Amino acid sequence: MAAAPPIARAFYAEFDDTKGPVVLFDDPPGCLTADAEGRRIWDGFSDYVITGHAALDGRAVRVRAGRDAVLCVPAVLRSEEKYARNALLFGLGVAVPGSLVPAASGACLAALARLAETLRAMEAETDET
Repeated sequence: MAAAPPIARAFYAEFDDTKGPVVLFDDPPGCLTADAEGRRIWDGFSDYVITGHAALDGRAVRVRAGRDAVLCVPAVLRSEEKYARNALLFGLGVAVPGSLVPAASGACLAALARLAETLRAMEAETDET
């Protein structure tokens, strides 16, 4: 059995009504806003992580730009009563070296999709209580 590729960075992001797409959790902390060389990785990928498009809701997305890549699952929860902009947009993902996208896709995307669906269900349950 082949070893799983290293996961360089994991994150959770949401669309903030005033700031736009923001990373609310990343590990290691700050890893998507600047790497060791000071590059702002998040700026290049945020439009693919937080899409708001129904066609990508809950679907696996793979994006590669140069030597960096992001594997993520964007989600859209609609509610005119609950959210200021009528929807909660969020995304879960991992960032990996671009050369490892094929191996990381197999190792990560199913788990990310399950986690995104679990978060969606938990958010829906908050309305019921």
